[in-house]
Amino acid sequence: MVCADLVAPGHERTFRLPVVILRARAGRASDDALIYLQGGPGAAAGLHRDGIDEWFDWLTYVEAGRDLILIDPRGVGEGEPALWCDAYERFSQEILARPVSLETELAEGALVLDDCFQRLGERGDFDPADYGTPQSAQDLAALMTLLESYQGFHLLGVSYGTRVAMVAAAENDRVLSLVLDSPFPDGRGGAEQWPETLANALEQHFSWCDETDCYRGEGDYRNDFFQALGSLRHTPWQIRVERWGRTGSQSVAVNDDRFLAGVFNALYEDSAWPRVPAAVAAVHAGEREPVRELMTALVNLAFSEDWFSLVYYAVDCQDNPGIDRGRYLSAAADYPDLLPYLAPLAEYWGCPWSGPSREHALTVPVPTVPGLILAGERDPITPQAWAEQLHLAWPGSRLELFEGRGHGVIWSDTRALKLAKELWQSAGDTP
Repeated sequence: MVCADLVAPGHERTFRLPVVILRARAGRASDDALIYLQGGPGAAAGLHRDGIDEWFDWLTYVEAGRDLILIDPRGVGEGEPALWCDAYERFSQEILARPVSLETELAEGALVLDDCFQRLGERGDFDPADYGTPQSAQDLAALMTLLESYQGFHLLGVSYGTRVAMVAAAENDRVLSLVLDSPFPDGRGGAEQWPETLANALEQHFSWCDETDCYRGEGDYRNDFFQALGSLRHTPWQIRVERWGRTGSQSVAVNDDRFLAGVFNALYEDSAWPRVPAAVAAVHAGEREPVRELMTALVNLAFSEDWFSLVYYAVDCQDNPGIDRGRYLSAAADYPDLLPYLAPLAEYWGCPWSGPSREHALTVPVPTVPGLILAGERDPITPQAWAEQLHLAWPGSRLELFEGRGHGVIWSDTRALKLAKELWQSAGDTP
């Protein structure tokens, strides 16, 4: 393992971005290297002891035949300055224990976020212009230039990481290939598409459940699902969930919108899908354990040491245009069952600090290097249709769809890894 820091210039101060190079098992077997770009925005690469152990295990399992390079983007993980606010983390934990409405939670959270960004700006740790996909791609291009001993690089991006990969590839001729897993192209993922994204994810889930006979309740699954939301809206459940790898637990008032958030989180990974019908049946039966299991996964993701909420907001505001409330509410009105969970967002979706949102979305260039696009059939957040549209626009790409899979198929399907290795060997220096 080789560790280093990439020093990147910002508007007010420089950033120190940790870089880790994990050597291939038999030494460096190829003159090119693999760079992994994680999702988010706001996710760190896991460059701590436990994370590095997992990456070594993954590299051994994959047998990629080349070194693996990891980097923490601006504001996250082990880098400096970290875009972190203790007040927001405390608020996020405290509000979970209170059975408040979604409107109240959003309103209180917006005030805390605004204060956090203001304080970070006053002490020189935050400038909006320092964040966004172009800045991350610029840092990545600088890293590739500095690592001059390699002949070239293969970029493996997952979810939001695919967007960084596409922008970086357009600006650096040392990129040999792209593997884009659950791609996130430009013009996608903005506020006005959220109603359709949420509704389609749930309909896909109901369809999967019908096909697999997943539900063990007495009624119709779709009806029971929305009845469970109504029940929790009227009478929230107070439960405690364990914090993975930490002492203590977190109190959670499980109302309808938090239950829905737990459901959406479970839809990312196909192995977690059965938790949802189990939790729905449990609400009707008054059984707490399946609901606790669903919420435990959500809470531990939200408070992971590798997740930085403020970076998510900073990058999203720079990449996407400000919300048109009229168009958003019109789109939300098409889904009356979900309107209570969609309409409140119209007031609070945007920059969580005092400043204007972008007027236009970021433009992501279509790649020209060889590429592999991977997409799960039932991906809830980056739908398969996005991958198909990107493939049509990218002549040098190969599209592979994975039936019965969710988000991030390279972590759940060995065929995805096999296809990626084939691309790296054909586009690079084959060992």
